[in-house]
Amino acid sequence: MNELHRSLGPKGLTVLAVGLDKQMQRMSDFLKETPADFSIVWNPDGQVAKLYQVTAMPTSFVISPKGMVMEEHKGFNQAASATVYQSLRRYLETPQ
Repeated sequence: MNELHRSLGPKGLTVLAVGLDKQMQRMSDFLKETPADFSIVWNPDGQVAKLYQVTAMPTSFVISPKGMVMEEHKGFNQAASATVYQSLRRYLETPQ
Protein backbone atom coordinates (compact mmCIF):
# COMPACT_ATOMS: atom_id res chain seq x y z
CA MET A 1 0.00 0.00 0.00
CA ASN A 2 2.91 2.33 0.72
CA GLU A 3 4.29 1.76 -2.77
CA LEU A 4 0.89 2.42 -4.36
CA HIS A 5 0.59 5.60 -2.33
CA ARG A 6 4.09 6.78 -3.35
CA SER A 7 3.81 5.91 -7.03
CA LEU A 8 0.16 6.72 -7.78
CA GLY A 9 -0.61 9.36 -5.16
CA PRO A 10 0.76 12.12 -7.40
CA LYS A 11 -1.59 10.88 -10.15
CA GLY A 12 -4.63 11.22 -7.87
CA LEU A 13 -4.82 7.96 -5.89
CA THR A 14 -5.85 8.28 -2.25
CA VAL A 15 -4.99 5.34 -0.04
CA LEU A 16 -7.02 5.04 3.16
CA ALA A 17 -6.79 2.13 5.58
CA VAL A 18 -9.36 1.24 8.21
CA GLY A 19 -8.07 -0.38 11.39
CA LEU A 20 -10.58 -2.74 13.01
CA ASP A 21 -8.62 -3.69 16.13
CA LYS A 22 -10.74 -3.39 19.25
CA GLN A 23 -7.82 -1.82 21.13
CA MET A 24 -5.95 1.18 19.75
CA GLN A 25 -2.70 -0.17 21.21
CA ARG A 26 -2.82 -3.25 18.95
CA MET A 27 -3.16 -1.05 15.89
CA SER A 28 -0.37 1.23 17.12
CA ASP A 29 1.92 -1.73 17.75
CA PHE A 30 1.27 -3.05 14.24
CA LEU A 31 2.01 0.35 12.70
CA LYS A 32 5.29 0.60 14.61
CA GLU A 33 6.42 -2.60 12.91
CA THR A 34 4.76 -1.87 9.57
CA PRO A 35 4.71 1.92 9.12
CA ALA A 36 2.14 3.39 6.76
CA ASP A 37 2.76 6.47 4.62
CA PHE A 38 -0.97 6.93 4.03
CA SER A 39 -4.01 7.79 6.16
CA ILE A 40 -5.43 5.27 8.61
CA VAL A 41 -8.65 5.60 10.57
CA TRP A 42 -9.60 3.52 13.60
CA ASN A 43 -12.99 1.80 13.48
CA PRO A 44 -13.12 -0.57 16.48
CA ASP A 45 -16.86 -1.22 16.18
CA GLY A 46 -16.41 -2.53 12.61
CA GLN A 47 -19.15 -0.40 11.05
CA VAL A 48 -17.07 0.26 7.92
CA ALA A 49 -16.42 -3.47 7.44
CA LYS A 50 -20.14 -4.15 7.83
CA LEU A 51 -21.06 -1.40 5.41
CA TYR A 52 -18.75 -2.82 2.73
CA GLN A 53 -19.54 -6.46 3.62
CA VAL A 54 -15.89 -7.35 4.27
CA THR A 55 -15.46 -11.13 4.59
CA ALA A 56 -11.67 -11.44 4.41
CA MET A 57 -8.72 -9.53 5.81
CA PRO A 58 -7.22 -7.60 4.29
CA THR A 59 -9.79 -6.42 1.77
CA SER A 60 -9.11 -3.52 -0.57
CA PHE A 61 -11.61 -1.51 -2.56
CA VAL A 62 -11.16 0.78 -5.54
CA ILE A 63 -13.72 3.54 -5.05
CA SER A 64 -14.35 6.13 -7.75
CA PRO A 65 -14.36 9.87 -7.00
CA LYS A 66 -18.16 9.59 -7.20
CA GLY A 67 -18.18 6.98 -4.41
CA MET A 68 -18.84 3.90 -6.54
CA VAL A 69 -17.04 0.66 -5.69
CA MET A 70 -15.21 -0.23 -8.90
CA GLU A 71 -13.24 -3.26 -7.67
CA GLU A 72 -12.79 -5.39 -4.57
CA HIS A 73 -9.64 -7.35 -3.73
CA LYS A 74 -9.78 -9.91 -0.92
CA GLY A 75 -6.65 -11.01 0.88
CA PHE A 76 -3.13 -10.18 -0.21
CA ASN A 77 -1.45 -11.83 -3.16
CA GLN A 78 1.97 -10.54 -4.22
CA ALA A 79 1.51 -12.08 -7.66
CA ALA A 80 -1.65 -10.02 -8.22
CA SER A 81 0.05 -6.74 -7.28
CA ALA A 82 1.01 -5.89 -10.87
CA THR A 83 -2.58 -6.45 -12.02
CA VAL A 84 -3.93 -4.22 -9.25
CA TYR A 85 -1.36 -1.55 -10.09
CA GLN A 86 -2.31 -1.57 -13.79
CA SER A 87 -5.99 -1.46 -12.91
CA LEU A 88 -5.47 1.56 -10.67
CA ARG A 89 -3.43 3.34 -13.33
CA ARG A 90 -6.23 2.72 -15.84
CA TYR A 91 -8.83 4.25 -13.50
CA LEU A 92 -6.62 7.25 -12.80
CA GLU A 93 -6.04 7.89 -16.51
CA THR A 94 -9.74 7.60 -17.43
CA PRO A 95 -11.62 10.93 -17.32
CA GLN A 96 -14.34 10.86 -14.66
